[in-house]
Amino acid sequence: MQVEALIDDPFGKSGTHGHYAGSFLQVRPAPEYASGEVVLASLVRNVGFGPTLEGHVPRNGTELLRRVQKGKPTGKPLLAADTWHSVLESSLKSPKQPNQSAKRFLQLCPLVPDCALYSSSARLTTNSWNPGEMVERIIAFGAADQNAAECMWQRLFESLSVTNTADDPWAVGLQSEFEAWRSKDARWALQPLQPHPLIESWRAGGGDSAARRFVGDLEYVLDLKASLTRRQWVSMLESLLRLACATHVLWLCRANHLTFQLFVGALQGTAPPSEPETRALLGMRSQRFWRYGQFAAETIEEISREYLQARVGLNVLLHVAEEVGCELSKPSANALASPDAIRLAAIRLFDHRSKFPMDRVRSTVREIVDGNPRLFSVKKGVGSNIKEFLRHCLGQRQTAEEGMKSYDQGYWLRKNGYHSAEKWIVSAGPVAVLLLVHCCARRTLGPATTDDLCRHLGEYGITLKPDDVTGAADLGPTLRRMGLVTDSPDAEGGMLIRNPFRAVEEMH
Repeated sequence: MQVEALIDDPFGKSGTHGHYAGSFLQVRPAPEYASGEVVLASLVRNVGFGPTLEGHVPRNGTELLRRVQKGKPTGKPLLAADTWHSVLESSLKSPKQPNQSAKRFLQLCPLVPDCALYSSSARLTTNSWNPGEMVERIIAFGAADQNAAECMWQRLFESLSVTNTADDPWAVGLQSEFEAWRSKDARWALQPLQPHPLIESWRAGGGDSAARRFVGDLEYVLDLKASLTRRQWVSMLESLLRLACATHVLWLCRANHLTFQLFVGALQGTAPPSEPETRALLGMRSQRFWRYGQFAAETIEEISREYLQARVGLNVLLHVAEEVGCELSKPSANALASPDAIRLAAIRLFDHRSKFPMDRVRSTVREIVDGNPRLFSVKKGVGSNIKEFLRHCLGQRQTAEEGMKSYDQGYWLRKNGYHSAEKWIVSAGPVAVLLLVHCCARRTLGPATTDDLCRHLGEYGITLKPDDVTGAADLGPTLRRMGLVTDSPDAEGGMLIRNPFRAVEEMH
């Protein structure tokens, strides 16, 4: 019956096997559209206001504008109502996308915490998904344990908070003014970090992901707060969140594909790899999603399609194994809980391969794929949502507003030209380059070189060779123009990279 439910609804709850639903392989929360500012604002809400506010953001923005227009603050603002309205609609304005130009809603740069109360939700409706919850899970994936994750969560809250001693006067004034117009129901306070038992199981079973690199880099970015203006620091944090979220989703998609391949190989007579080899296979260090400078769209579609087919294949295989009495794990254990558990399941499939109905698995997967051509061609549904998320999260903001075309400088994908029909390529914006160089230099003992820079970016799944640093169409010139590299005999024929914030960090 479960297989039939899976055929009727390949990605619904009724057909999803319990082992899959309770494993790290399921992409949760399911990603949809989200720009970098949407991810950052959602994180702010989750850290300090509570995730239940996510669906109320558009309404809050409308109510704020109504209160300002009527001149009815909830506290004692310093600015006149019309002046504050001008600040909201100009100084804090974030550009809308071309397809949003006719819509009227408040869109603010998430410069201070209260901006997130009124703007930058993934949807302009009440059923918006929660990108901040994804960041919360990534932190849990990357931390050594729950205690370390909670410490990072608290430090993130403290850094996002606006204080007189750690922030510039502009940010302090903005937050104070926002609080004078804030609803009585909203309060900025640290929200608890929810424990994730499935992540604990994944970690105990040899799990590794790009989230570990993200948590390390997040430390370096939080350290920068006292050295930069609020807007500069927020731009750096946003750029890091964009890369981390996209890489996390890509890693989970690839892990689904590799796990299904491992199981199919075991049923076809290929002995499962050793424990260290399985951990390396499903970890992040061996993953390379794309190459710096390459076109991005085909890779995004390919990985999304592989994920869809692997997810369906895994669920079919698990249901069939249950029907024929092939136990893939110990009682009450999850066969997909971790790399070690997946290896054990592959061994059991290998031992039962002669009696396992693999032909039924193949025919069922083929029936589901053939019966849902638009789903598996990434034209709609889960795959299309993943594709849209990766494009908007990594891609430079497209806007039709005059004077705002260069607003986004923390992107990781850009158009390969100025025409709207140009293809997207893997390319870091100026803020992203500053972020990458700073984090690489901070983690390196002694002088950092372009080799170190390539290895650092590789931990996010982007291949960059030392020769490409000087030969890439935009990276080499950007590094030189910003004074981030210098020729040196100490680099063994290469170049040294220079931490752009070393002087101000030492001063503080």
